[in-house]
Amino acid sequence: MAEKKEEILHIFVIGFHHKKGCQIEFSYPEVKTLPEPWKPLTSLAMPDGAHNYDSDSVYFHLPSLDDKYRTVFGVSCFKQIPIEKVKIKTSDMTRGAVQKALCVLSTVPLYGYLQIKMDLVTAAFFEGDFSEVSLLKDTFHHLNGCLPVSHLQHLHDGLSVRDLIHRFRHRTVILFKLLLLEKKVVFFHSPVKPLCCCLISLISLLPGVVESGLFESTSVRYSGSDKNANTNIHNQQKDEETQLEVSECNEAVQVETVEVKSKCLVENCLSKGSEAGECDETDCDRIVKAIAENQNCVENENVIAKGKESDSTIETSVEEGVDIYFMDDYFNDLKSLENSQLEFTKSGESCSGDCGTFNCDLAFVANLNLESYALPLSIFTEGNLCLPYVSISYLDFLAGENVRGFTAGAANVLFKQKSQLADVLIELDGTKIETRCPELRRQLLLTTEDLRFGEQLIKGLDLDSGENGDEWFRSQFTLYLISLLRTSLLQDGNKEVDHFNSQFVNAWKNTRNYKKWCEADHSAILEINPGHPCAGNLSVADMRLRISQVMSSSESGRRINQAVTTTGKAVGGAIVQAKGAFTHWWSSLTTSETKTGKSVENI
Repeated sequence: MAEKKEEILHIFVIGFHHKKGCQIEFSYPEVKTLPEPWKPLTSLAMPDGAHNYDSDSVYFHLPSLDDKYRTVFGVSCFKQIPIEKVKIKTSDMTRGAVQKALCVLSTVPLYGYLQIKMDLVTAAFFEGDFSEVSLLKDTFHHLNGCLPVSHLQHLHDGLSVRDLIHRFRHRTVILFKLLLLEKKVVFFHSPVKPLCCCLISLISLLPGVVESGLFESTSVRYSGSDKNANTNIHNQQKDEETQLEVSECNEAVQVETVEVKSKCLVENCLSKGSEAGECDETDCDRIVKAIAENQNCVENENVIAKGKESDSTIETSVEEGVDIYFMDDYFNDLKSLENSQLEFTKSGESCSGDCGTFNCDLAFVANLNLESYALPLSIFTEGNLCLPYVSISYLDFLAGENVRGFTAGAANVLFKQKSQLADVLIELDGTKIETRCPELRRQLLLTTEDLRFGEQLIKGLDLDSGENGDEWFRSQFTLYLISLLRTSLLQDGNKEVDHFNSQFVNAWKNTRNYKKWCEADHSAILEINPGHPCAGNLSVADMRLRISQVMSSSESGRRINQAVTTTGKAVGGAIVQAKGAFTHWWSSLTTSETKTGKSVENI
């Protein structure tokens, strides 16, 4: 009878030595010397900034030793306690606190399930006697005994799609579409547990990917002398701090002239009168135009700045990155809304623009056979990596030619400062999504239909969590993806494609995951009607949603908001009443946004 293969490979104890750094103190089954592909283990299990927290957890991926195209999934729980609480002290305990991590390596992606188990083990292990390792051996055998029965139903334990949507709101749709484009994306945050949970929760929105789509997520493209590229990560950590190049020139240049013009327009609008209705549509158009001119000025100044740059390097601040929203394209959509003949209902909203019927197909999703739709998509394969957490030693590795793209989490500030490393930088603090590529910004613009879909998700946050749990949100994205796949099969120029942003769809068609999907048998998807699940006629609600989104999510919009706030002081008390009227009018535009919860958009 063949021996049953164990899902849990090893349990490690990683300790921090004041002279030697992080090192392995115990392993079971015993590993005398770490194999080359696992050399980064110690820096992954004890993340950057771990000393700033009493305890935390981290998820990470390593290549398999048996198959270089397979992935091993790691979960580490680290903790530090005062030296006074240690019962049996050793000679190397010279500091005021003792810091260690308990790490488990598995062949299945049971992040949250293993973290919950290891949290309990870590608490027991830190009772003061670190020589008691029998607990760790028992844990190894216990986990291997229960995983074969329980692992399928625990794949999403510890993840929270609700928290992801509450944090990013409408922008969650941007992040979802970004995964499909196979770009180089860095998520940045500290501590690392929220970072890892956010990243994996986002990936769990792709149907079937956590279940079976991450097993090649550490495989790179091997060619010639680069065969060992996957094993050389650890050698680069010592040199990174001295080799860090100065970031490229800041694109967020000052545009004082346009900003003053924007403020003047707001002041003129305020001074027209005290009644809420007197700030007419022409004034709004002028404000909108000023915002767009602001962005154009930024783009023009960038071109001039790059021309003057010659070969010299200019210091820049990472905090002044370029926002994901591209103003001209957003207001082009508003122009089409203006030209449409809308029939206003008494409530000011069109029923055809509502996607309430989107909720009626949850039974369909529950009984969905993913294989018949050629799902899951092969996103994290052939050099497109998924790395929930990476240490500083990965900097050169991620910039290598063998890496096509990646979705990685980082806590070291060097990942922010090395601006050429990633196409997109996402900071959980302030929910910033930054890119320096205008073409990518256009591809990621949310259409009116996408904004409706995002609004549907936000409304789901206010409903009972039992009925609208994480599986409810995942079902929404499953329907969205299937509709997107079906619509992508239509001919170019079809208006149904425009509902998903035709530039995004065209870019997606050039990715490997889409080409592989086309090659697979997906005949069942032809039974689905093409089109966006939230398609419908434009309405006043759409205009309100669009303006609210732009004003809260773009740099130019935030400047206008600031101008509105400060204008009262600038022009004196004579127009206080008019300012109140304007504020009332402005609030009526954004009321849809504020009803759904506190905004966490970029500051």
